[in-house]
Amino acid sequence: MRVAVSPNPTPNRLPNSRLTPKSPAPDQPQQPHQNPGLLSLAGGFSADRLLDLSYATSAVPKFIYPTVTGTPEQQAMTWEVLNNLPMHHAVRPVSIEAQPSFSQGPNYLGLNRVAIGRITVNSSGYDMELPSQFKETVTHEVGHSVDYKAGMFSLVSRQNESTHSSFGKPGYVSGYAETSPSEDFAESYKVHHTHRGVLEAVNEKKAAVLDKTDQASWLERIVDKPAYRETGKFIGRQFESLPILRSGLELARQVTVANLALVGGTEAIQGVVKGDWDRAASGLLSAGAGAGLAMAPHAPWLGVAATAALGGNRGLKMAQDQGASAAQKTAATLAGAVGGTVGGFVAPLALVQAGYSVAGPIGGTVGMVVGGLLGSYAGSTLAAKAALAITQ
Repeated sequence: MRVAVSPNPTPNRLPNSRLTPKSPAPDQPQQPHQNPGLLSLAGGFSADRLLDLSYATSAVPKFIYPTVTGTPEQQAMTWEVLNNLPMHHAVRPVSIEAQPSFSQGPNYLGLNRVAIGRITVNSSGYDMELPSQFKETVTHEVGHSVDYKAGMFSLVSRQNESTHSSFGKPGYVSGYAETSPSEDFAESYKVHHTHRGVLEAVNEKKAAVLDKTDQASWLERIVDKPAYRETGKFIGRQFESLPILRSGLELARQVTVANLALVGGTEAIQGVVKGDWDRAASGLLSAGAGAGLAMAPHAPWLGVAATAALGGNRGLKMAQDQGASAAQKTAATLAGAVGGTVGGFVAPLALVQAGYSVAGPIGGTVGMVVGGLLGSYAGSTLAAKAALAITQ
């Protein structure tokens, strides 16, 4: 959040029914068990593939840009800010919306709901008619997204940069930076990216932290290329007429990942309690995958590990369904892990590049969707089947 501070600021904080079941008539023939119809099977397959797409977008380094709304001038200024930031920072917010008024009051220049990645900017706030003030506010709010880059998981785990470094301690670049470590991070981030050299003069330690934050990991550098940048901008722009949908999809993605971890952990515990070690192993793989996907923004290599865990779990379940031996289960799990990594992590990235080469951003988008929907499923399934066949 960014607040304009006046020379003499004034705080502006913020009934039952019971039914007896009927017994079937003695002469009523029992209906035979019916297999699910094709429509039901197709529905289940589609739901599973949508989950795979959600997992893929969580695992691969983020390259989809935020959805930007506002007047043409405000959109242009916002894009100027994003294009001047490191790509792995620019893609952290989910939406950036310039609003003509703010219910919180004119002293509030911006808010960042980091749990859903939604930034709102008060275009009628204090000095916001000045392009420099508007762009500084956008930069400040993006700083919060960089600080809490794992969204709601950062809020729960406190794995944000401002919690574990020198932020929240003197010296400060502004009076507002003194209000909390997270605001200190965002204010320092703003100055670091709009007035180079100033932060170094005020606090060398904070400047060093932000210099390190600017450096992309080797996995993030994979997507710092035109094919991914332009595809990511194209996808972000498709939600301009309804930016809240973009935020809703982001929240749904995070809930899906959290559910994977929670359900997996529950299955693992129940498996151990009941001595069902296959169930325990499957639960551990799911829980590990969910945790890895949740924390991949902080440690991108965890996205790779998560796709391996998802693929390994699929291979293990295939072996269980076939009543395979312990050795076969191990082989199917390992093969599924390899296939899941290739299909769930490598395939989406490769298909974005291939699709972009053929049809530009539209082709890149199709490649991402196809790779996310089918990559992990095809890779892990084929690899596990091969392992089971070899070990027969």
